[in-house]
Amino acid sequence: MADGLLGIPRIAYAKAQVNRNKSLDVSKLDVSFGGFTPMPLNDGMATREQVLSTEARIRERREAALRAQALQDACTSDSRHFVDDAGTDWEYVVLSGSSIRIERCSHAEGEVAIPDSIEGLPVCSLAPDACSSLEDVTSIVVPEGVLFIGGCAFRFCKRLECVVLPRNLATFESDWFRGCPSLSRLRMPGLLEEVGPSLFDIPHLEYVEFGAALSRVEPGTFQKSRLIGISIDSENPWLQTDGAAIYSKDAKTLLALACPLTSYAVAPSCTMIARKAFSSFCNLAQVELPNSVEVIGPYAFARTAVRTFEAPSALREIGERAFFACASLESISLNEKLQVIKADAFSNSSISSLRIPNSIVEIGYPVAARTSLVYAGEDATFTLDPGSERLILDESGALYELQGDGMKLLCLFDSEAKRFEAAEGTTEVAPGALLNHAALEEVVLPEGVRIIGAAACKGCRALRRIAIPGGVVEMGAEALMDTALESLHIPASLEKIGENALVTYNAHNGKRQPTLRKVTVAQGNARYEEKNGMLLEKWSNGKARVVVNTDSRECVRIPEEVVAIAPYAFNGDRNIRELYLSNRIKLVGMRGLAFQCFIELIHIDLEEPIEGHTCFDVRFPEIDRSVKQIELAFSVPDHVSVEAILDHYDGSIVSGSSYDAMVDGGIGLYDQSKMIIARLKDPVLMTPSNRSMCDRVMRSNLVDIIVQAARHDDRQVVDDMLDLGYLTKDNIDTVVERAGDVQDAAMTGYLLEVKRRFFGSQLMDFDL
Repeated sequence: MADGLLGIPRIAYAKAQVNRNKSLDVSKLDVSFGGFTPMPLNDGMATREQVLSTEARIRERREAALRAQALQDACTSDSRHFVDDAGTDWEYVVLSGSSIRIERCSHAEGEVAIPDSIEGLPVCSLAPDACSSLEDVTSIVVPEGVLFIGGCAFRFCKRLECVVLPRNLATFESDWFRGCPSLSRLRMPGLLEEVGPSLFDIPHLEYVEFGAALSRVEPGTFQKSRLIGISIDSENPWLQTDGAAIYSKDAKTLLALACPLTSYAVAPSCTMIARKAFSSFCNLAQVELPNSVEVIGPYAFARTAVRTFEAPSALREIGERAFFACASLESISLNEKLQVIKADAFSNSSISSLRIPNSIVEIGYPVAARTSLVYAGEDATFTLDPGSERLILDESGALYELQGDGMKLLCLFDSEAKRFEAAEGTTEVAPGALLNHAALEEVVLPEGVRIIGAAACKGCRALRRIAIPGGVVEMGAEALMDTALESLHIPASLEKIGENALVTYNAHNGKRQPTLRKVTVAQGNARYEEKNGMLLEKWSNGKARVVVNTDSRECVRIPEEVVAIAPYAFNGDRNIRELYLSNRIKLVGMRGLAFQCFIELIHIDLEEPIEGHTCFDVRFPEIDRSVKQIELAFSVPDHVSVEAILDHYDGSIVSGSSYDAMVDGGIGLYDQSKMIIARLKDPVLMTPSNRSMCDRVMRSNLVDIIVQAARHDDRQVVDDMLDLGYLTKDNIDTVVERAGDVQDAAMTGYLLEVKRRFFGSQLMDFDL
């Protein structure tokens, strides 16, 4: 085991020597997402000893977890007390007659060692708060036999400076030490495999010792670190340290700087800087990189104070946001072997010029957003060295990839451009080539372009004009999504429009009316046609799909051949008043029919008759609530559902609170009752729940409904109430009396006649 932290001096570790332990090589650490997976070096073959050692460690950790769970589930004895030689009182219980759990420690001070056994039985567990609020304790040593520590076990020990946790413990919780402001030294559990940022919920930690099982360091773990030094068990087969940073065992990958230094020299053998290795060390101004470094991972130096960056001679790749938000970074010198620079590598920095070597094969966009770089014109400070066999950067700041038959537009670096004209010879627009260019208003593509990639112009919210050249055969998914296009011409050559390609600005979330209001299709296009204000995709079986609705007409008739609706095809449309469709539509994409307006008439033709009906005409009540109900009615996944439409219609008409004409401009009880009566007389596809709610509305408002009918001289309502069983022998007198209050002699007489005919002449009361 390496020297423990409890005895190491308080020294700086900036220039500490890397410990090169060659007994076991480990490489190929997966740093893409911060996971460090131990694998053998060189030929990729592990020795038998390595395999056996790894398997033994896995078994050990698994067994420890099982033992810890068993301790939690064990039967306990009555509480007992034990006073050790130092006068410390230990309250404990016996677990299943074989081990001890410490319940509470009291009267402790100074350096405390938790007893390893009591009554001849091993101490295996600490209860929650077992050693909490010990204000005079300065250090605690937990015995090796402890397998489980409960929550907040050491909290509020205000003078606690040092804690040694056992090797056989496989977990760590920062809340064990909540409210311990003096804790500066900690030996982590020996079986702990992973460490994360929660370690620094202990605010004043200065020294940490890690065990032999540690194999994963979560990216960004040390961003809040105040450490002066660390150590790692020399038997650890995966990791090592120089006292300030954590490396893979072979010292080829720097996983994380652990101590907040102002300068640091990376080990000469290092070939990779891992994800977030130096991230957020805001005082780190200088890092010496050896020429052996080949890869700088994502966010590696983000939000540091580095002032200059001179790329190592072997560097091949700079990851996404590697130097993001390095406000002090002013000078960058890139090497001749560099091949890849990912997106935002130098964004939010202070650089004023950037020269890209001709060895580059990939540049992400944006590479340096929110800097003073100039991308276009003679004064450009963003340049690509001549002589590249793969890439071309033109005067407009557009980057192209050379291909056998032409050029592929990769990206436009000039984010301020309002108009962009692609170079002659362009045959393809790469996915995301103009993504999120907020200033672009017009794009001109030359003849010869055949493919417009996915998300090519997505998010160009000022883009109003783009002409699709006659030779284009494919437009990728989301190609023109979230643009401000007002019209579009589909050439005869176009064979494929990807999903959501024509969903214009905010139409996908319905916040405003779609801008695309006109689509024309060239004669001779075998795949697409414009019909009834909709762009249709024709299928070989004679069926069709609505790609997008572009018309602002109030009456929309979805063609009979349509059996599918693309996602967001009608989303956001607010002009529709009459809608004609059928339940033959079996495929509806996300929010494909999410109308956000009041539709006065929904006409549904049926593929097969339902209870004698070949169609339905549904008229929702004209109230605010109906807009939401209509939207929900068409939100059933995958198909047009008559059941869902009628269900939401029923829900709308029985919601009495929505019929206060004085509050929401809706309809009154009389109109509501007529709608309910119509449904009850023909309750096709009416759910038991909705039927019950309709019945409740009618019964609870019976007298008021008759009074309203009397005021409208509507005898049909009376007849319907009688036929439906709401007018009965028990309530007819009350109804007649209340109708008489309206002073409508004709209606009163009619009710009296109903009373005589249906409930017996002997009940007639001529006093009325």
